[in-house]
Amino acid sequence: MNAPPPVPDPTAPEPPSRPPARRPVLVAAVAALVLIVLLGTTAVFVWKRRDAPTTTKSSSEVTVSVFLCTRTATNPKCGRTNATAQQKAEVETELKRMPGVRRVEYESFEEAYERFKKVFADRPDLLRSARLGDIPDSYRVRVAGDREAAALQGSMRGRPGVDQVTIQPRPAAGARRGPFSGT
Repeated sequence: MNAPPPVPDPTAPEPPSRPPARRPVLVAAVAALVLIVLLGTTAVFVWKRRDAPTTTKSSSEVTVSVFLCTRTATNPKCGRTNATAQQKAEVETELKRMPGVRRVEYESFEEAYERFKKVFADRPDLLRSARLGDIPDSYRVRVAGDREAAALQGSMRGRPGVDQVTIQPRPAAGARRGPFSGT
């Protein structure tokens, strides 16, 4: 026989129709994780950019090389003699006084010769042809820009003890600077 359906007890709590929803908690946790990763990545990029070298001022700087007279110089004003200590001191004083000069570095003829030997180590023909004293001592001068470089070049040309004054070309963006580029 058929039994009648059970009668629900009015005092019993209603059973849940489905388990409690866990989806909103999961969505919130994933969103928080994504946010943390994005903030962390942004912080790393900002930190690295802060430590990266800036190119605002230094990119406009120009290097000028002031080569001093040597006994082998072809400039008639050098008179086939080396620049004297007094001439060197006067050149250095004048360089440091010029507007727009940021740095003046002296390279002795001994240092220049050693650098020459390293740069041209694979060229024995050049190494045999140069002796200590043939490579001039010089001043490498960093100036604020092209205008200051041209003014310095004009001021130093023809000065007693100065053989040549050259403005170093700027390397192309991303190019590697060579040993004679001034830096």
